[in-house]
Amino acid sequence: MGRSRDRTPSPPLHRHCGRARTSPPATPPTPATPATSSGSSSPERNADKLRDIIKRTSEMNYQLFLSRLPPVQGNNAHGHGLTNELESTGSGNQAMNIRGTAPENTRRSIICRLCYSRGACMLMLPCRHICACKSCEVILTHCPICVSPKASAAAVKFV
Repeated sequence: MGRSRDRTPSPPLHRHCGRARTSPPATPPTPATPATSSGSSSPERNADKLRDIIKRTSEMNYQLFLSRLPPVQGNNAHGHGLTNELESTGSGNQAMNIRGTAPENTRRSIICRLCYSRGACMLMLPCRHICACKSCEVILTHCPICVSPKASAAAVKFV
């Protein structure tokens, strides 16, 4: 009756089915297999996709940047703008500028692109943008509108 046997402990049982719990066999983890060139996720294809995304994002950012720029005032680099608008309106004494205001109000509508507090009265050369006041023009090396190098500047008066 009282025989003692040398027993190994039995594994614990699952509550729901009563079977012995066993751990899965220990297998070393396998490294992820690299994608082949014929697969849809090859490194070259991913790089091409990323380049395309970067290009489209850059284009969208550039368009957004352009849409937020203030409208160009005065003459642009090609000589179009205020001068051509004045010529197309008819008589010189009733000429209107781009914004549709009388010439005497033009100085107030063209403000300095650096300080935004004084009227722009300096014509940048060679691009011909009227975009800075006398105080700010001194420190400029490039036009704040088109970023072309400033060769010189001339003061303009609106009559």
